[in-house]
Amino acid sequence: PATKRWVSLTIDALGTAATSTAEKWDGDTLVMSGDVVVVGESATLRQTIARDGDHAYSIGNEERMADGTWKHLDTYRYTKR
Repeated sequence: PATKRWVSLTIDALGTAATSTAEKWDGDTLVMSGDVVVVGESATLRQTIARDGDHAYSIGNEERMADGTWKHLDTYRYTKR
């Protein structure tokens, strides 16, 4: 509430914490990004959460490359039965 931003905090099995933020939803899409350190390496990550109807959503993860382009890492799709 203090920052008026969406915040995502991820902690992996090694204890690495990655935080990313987004200002607001744009329709059915929320794009979160942040600078993180994973296993000692710095990176800028972007996560796009998209609502795919009333019973599904997808999450796409990307990493910013040195030339400024985004490299797709993986995508997850979740559905409600």
